[in-house]
Amino acid sequence: MAVTLFLVRTPNHLFNYGSLHGRFGKLLAVNGPTVTAASLVEVGRAGDGDTVTIMPGENRALKLQSDGGKITEVLRYTTIERMDGYVQLRPNCGSFKTKKEGAYQVTVEPGNSVVRHLYQGKDGQGNWTGPVVHDGNCLRIHGAVSAPERGILIHEAPNVSWLIGCISPRNLNNFQTALTHRPRTNESYAAMTELFRFIGRERANFFVLDW
Repeated sequence: MAVTLFLVRTPNHLFNYGSLHGRFGKLLAVNGPTVTAASLVEVGRAGDGDTVTIMPGENRALKLQSDGGKITEVLRYTTIERMDGYVQLRPNCGSFKTKKEGAYQVTVEPGNSVVRHLYQGKDGQGNWTGPVVHDGNCLRIHGAVSAPERGILIHEAPNVSWLIGCISPRNLNNFQTALTHRPRTNESYAAMTELFRFIGRERANFFVLDW
């Protein structure tokens, strides 16, 4: 059995958070076959092969190229990313002019030195203030093309001010622009905890379907 993640950003769902701008998307985590490629298709027009509906009731699905293994579980989340010119992870599916060839891979990374400080501020000298309350756990993306993209992580974020290129999940259809900031309690933290358990020690393939 293998775990594969898929990020779908269309249709474009933009939002404002004060003076900042973000975009909602969708993240699917599939347990089952080893997936080597994926494409977006309309439900009922996928032809042969495995398909996974993007969201319940939606007319789009992911068509998977895989080893034919049985899909045993699918997790779905809403995601946020920050706009305003910040780096984005490029697609590795479809016919986009700017894209990556082949799958990204994702692993659980414990104790990331940046993520563990997310709940803290900085004083006038640039030193962290307040106690460290985050364990720093996140998902590391491997195989990015450019240096800025190689810094992109998947991690907890109550709002887009916590992101400068990274991707953050929360529970499905949660379109609040600001979640509770309390550590270990908000919906983004809960989504990340579920993903850590789902992926475990595996190296999961990761497909980005669109911009």
